[in-house]
Amino acid sequence: MAAPAVDLRVISAFTTVPEASLTSLLDNPTAELVQLLLSSIETKAKEFEQSKSQKVKLEVELETVVRTNESKTKVLQNSRDKALAESSKLRVELQTSGWSSH
Repeated sequence: MAAPAVDLRVISAFTTVPEASLTSLLDNPTAELVQLLLSSIETKAKEFEQSKSQKVKLEVELETVVRTNESKTKVLQNSRDKALAESSKLRVELQTSGWSSH
């Protein structure tokens, strides 16, 4: 069973290891070429972990902002509703006391 073809161009772009070095690694692997590839993969893995960590941090911050804003919105809506109820009550009292505006 033949091994599947490897897209060296993609691997080269990802790892920043020259495509010629990757070709040499497939044809005639040396400890130096293997070390170069593994070092490049390690760098990308660390970058990925940092990005992943930053993403989680930003998601938590976003969730906090959303919850805070939802809470502020509820407080403002309650204030508005109380003010509307109070103004309605005062309007009714004003009308029943004979001070309606014409």
